[in-house]
Amino acid sequence: MANDKALVTLLIGDTVRDLWTRYMEKGWRRYAERHGYDIVLIDQFIDPTPRATERTPHWQKCLVLQHPQGAALPPCRWVDADICINPFAAPCIVSATGASTPSGRR
Repeated sequence: MANDKALVTLLIGDTVRDLWTRYMEKGWRRYAERHGYDIVLIDQFIDPTPRATERTPHWQKCLVLQHPQGAALPPCRWVDADICINPFAAPCIVSATGASTPSGRR
């Protein structure tokens, strides 16, 4: 990872990925660049068991810290894929919540 913080979201399924790419990606990328975030896109079920995959995919977000990419990214912030980010007005999530980065910077 290039940065010391990340935005994490689920993009399970072609429809969800296509919608995110078409409508959300540009704003997310500008926001990430402005505030120093990596973007982690999880596109496979974290828990692939039948019990988990019979539920709607959004339940998988409860397991994001068990995913190798999520567990290795303190601090990471979960953002639902259908959130439109205004990169010009949205503050840094980490700074706005008072959480420090692993190096202790705010």
